[in-house]
Amino acid sequence: MLVFYLLLDIYSPRLVGGIKTKIQQEQFETLKGSEEIIKRQAEETIRQKAIDVARQVDLFLAAHPRATRSSLRQDGEFREIAVQPVGKTGYTAIHESEGRARNLIHKSPKVENTDLQDLAAAIPQFWSIVAAGTGGKSAAGFYQWREPNGTFREKYMFIMPVARQTADGARLSVAATTYIDEFLAPVRGVAAISRTATEDILKYTDNLLGSFLLQGFVLLILTALILTTWAVFTGRYLSGAIRDLRRATREINHGNYAFRVIPRMSGDVHDLMNDFNVMANSLETTTVSKDRLEESQAKLRSILDFLPDPTFAVNHAGEVIFWNRALEEMTGVAGEAVLGKGEMAYAVHFYGKRRPMLVDYVLNPGILREESYTDFKREGEVVIAEGYVQIPRDGQMFLWGKASPIYDSVGKVIGAIQSVRDITERRHMEETIRQMAYYDTLTGLPNRKLLADRMVMAQAQAERSSRKAAVVYMDLDGFKEVNDVYGHEVGDRLLREVGSRISEVLRKADTVARVGGDEFVLILPDLKDDGDARTIAAKVLSCLQKTFFLGPCEITITTSLGFTLYPDDGADPDILIKNADAAMYRAKQAGKNTYRYYRD
Repeated sequence: MLVFYLLLDIYSPRLVGGIKTKIQQEQFETLKGSEEIIKRQAEETIRQKAIDVARQVDLFLAAHPRATRSSLRQDGEFREIAVQPVGKTGYTAIHESEGRARNLIHKSPKVENTDLQDLAAAIPQFWSIVAAGTGGKSAAGFYQWREPNGTFREKYMFIMPVARQTADGARLSVAATTYIDEFLAPVRGVAAISRTATEDILKYTDNLLGSFLLQGFVLLILTALILTTWAVFTGRYLSGAIRDLRRATREINHGNYAFRVIPRMSGDVHDLMNDFNVMANSLETTTVSKDRLEESQAKLRSILDFLPDPTFAVNHAGEVIFWNRALEEMTGVAGEAVLGKGEMAYAVHFYGKRRPMLVDYVLNPGILREESYTDFKREGEVVIAEGYVQIPRDGQMFLWGKASPIYDSVGKVIGAIQSVRDITERRHMEETIRQMAYYDTLTGLPNRKLLADRMVMAQAQAERSSRKAAVVYMDLDGFKEVNDVYGHEVGDRLLREVGSRISEVLRKADTVARVGGDEFVLILPDLKDDGDARTIAAKVLSCLQKTFFLGPCEITITTSLGFTLYPDDGADPDILIKNADAAMYRAKQAGKNTYRYYRD
C-alpha cells in the first residue's frame, strides 16, 4: 500500500503533466486550424467588399459621365459609396491606380490628395501591395500596421480596379482593408476559455492528488474522464460553431444574403455568431437593395420606353438619363447618341440650337423664358407650354409639352422629366378657324370683326400718347366695269393686288381691312394731325395709279378716299366710319382719284 502511495505521489505529477501537454497540443492544433479557416473567410469577405464597392463606383461613373476627380471628391453621394465599413474598424477607400497612387477618397479627409508611395519606406509591405495593383490590376496581401502606441497589428488588404475612368482620364482602384485579429478574436477567446478551464481542472486535480493520496487513483480516473469529456465537448462545440460559420459563408458567397446562423449557447462564440449575422445584415442591405434598385430602374425604363408620348429625362446636372422610343421616332435620334449629354444639347434636336426646354424651367425656375412658347404656365412645380419647334427630319411642328421634377426617396429633386405631343394638326385647325373668323377669305386682309378690335386699340393708343388716329374709307373707281369686261375671276385678282399694294405703302402699325365688294377701310394710329393722314392718303392714291398686270390683262384703276380723325370728329367707331364714308363720297363727287377730309 505504501508503495502504491509512493508510486502515486511520484507519478501523479507526470500523469497530470502528460495530460496537460496532450490537451494543450490538441487545443493548439484546433485553434490553428480554426484560425486558418477564419482567416480565409476574412480574406474572402474583404475581397468581396472591394469588388462590390468597385462595381458601385463603376455604376456611379456610368450615370455621371462628366464626373472628374475634383467633382467626385466634393460629391457627398459618391463619398458614401467610396467609404464603406469592412468588419468592425476596417473601411474601403479609393486611390488612383497609376504613378504614385494618389489618395482620392478616404475615411480620414486629411490624408486625401496624398501619395500612397510616401508610405513605402515606413510600411514596405503595404506599398508593395498598392504597387502590384497599379495599371488596372487587382492585388492582395498582408502587412504590419504600426499602432499609435508603437505596437504592430496584422492587416489584410484587397485592391480592385474600377472599369471606367473619370471624365479627366484618371483610372481608379478600390482598396478594402481591416485588422485580421478582429475576425480571429472570438475564436481566440473561445480557445482562451478552454485553456483556462483546462488549467483550472488540472490544478484542482493536482491539489486533490496531493491532499488525498488515498483517493488519488479514483480521483485520477474521474479527473481523466471529466477532462476527456470536457475536451471532447469543447472541441465538438467549437467545431460545430465553425462548421456553421463556414456553411453561412458559402451561402452568402453564393448570393443567399438572407442566410443567418443560430447562435450557440452563450459567451464569445455566441457573440461571434451574432457579429456574423450583423455583417450579413449589412451586406444584404448594401448589395440586395442595390440589385433591387437596379431591377426597379430597369422596369421603369421599360415602362417609359413604351409610353406613346415622346419622353426624355435629365439629372440634376442637366444630363440626359432617358430618351424613349417614341422620341427616337419623332427626332430620328437614337437614345445612345444623347445619353449623358448636358448643357442643353438635347434642345438641338428640337430647335437646331442649344436653348432652354421645359425641364430647364423645372430645374432652374429663374431662367428667362423663350418667346417661342405661345402658352406657358406653371401648376405648382409642373411646367406646361405649347410652341413651334424645328425637327431637322420632319420640319416645323407645333408641340404641347409638360415637365415635372424627379424626386429621390427623401424628397430631394434629382432631375426632371418632359413629355411632348405633336398637336400640329390641331393648331392648324385652330388657326384656320381664327383666319375665317377675323380675315377676309378672298384677300386675306382683316375683316370687319378684326377691324373693330384694331379700332379700339388705335383709340386706346391715342389716349395714352395724346395723339390722333385716322379712319380712312376708300372705294375703287370703276371696279364694276372691270368685272363686266374681264370677269369676276380677274376682278377678284385685282382686289387681292390692291390689298397687297396698299399694305406695302402703309406703316407696320397701320391696318387695311376689306369691308365688302371693292370697299376698304384703313386705320392709321399715332398721327400728329390731319397733315399726317393726308400724306398717307396721297401715297395710297399714287400706288394704285400704276397699271396692274393680271395675266394677259392690263388694268388701270383709281380710287377715292375719305378720312376722319379721332378724337376730333367723334369717339364712337361707327360714327367715325360714317364720317369717313361721307368724306369719300365727296371725293367721288369732286372727280374721283382724290381724297377728302371730313372737315374739308
